[in-house]
Amino acid sequence: MPQPSLLYIEELKQADIIVFASPMHNFSVTSLMKNYIDQICRFGLTFSYSEQGPSGLLQGKQAVIIASAGADMATPEMQAVDFQVPYLKQVLGFIGIANIKVITAYGISMPHIGGELATERAKAQVDQWLGSAA
Repeated sequence: MPQPSLLYIEELKQADIIVFASPMHNFSVTSLMKNYIDQICRFGLTFSYSEQGPSGLLQGKQAVIIASAGADMATPEMQAVDFQVPYLKQVLGFIGIANIKVITAYGISMPHIGGELATERAKAQVDQWLGSAA
């Protein structure tokens, strides 16, 4: 049986659109997401190095990051401590995926936003993305 990382990488290679659903935990990704990233970032399979530096090997793919957080990470003061979305964008770019759309459900635990409004906003972002893709 192949190593799990080889199966995950093959799934990525076969996909046209890759969706990363990531709830924020302590300003970053969950340990499960970090473990997955460690499995898919493999030298010679998803990235390589040359004299010019690193090169991602998963070119021509599109990724969608669906990020949720209890706080409203879109505010300027919270953007400085968002280690989730920038990290995911960096990892995806490192393995060659440059076409990245971010859908957010922020403020789930905030009294003035809450889960219902955050979900409505996220759905509107999805609708807008799908409408622009058609």
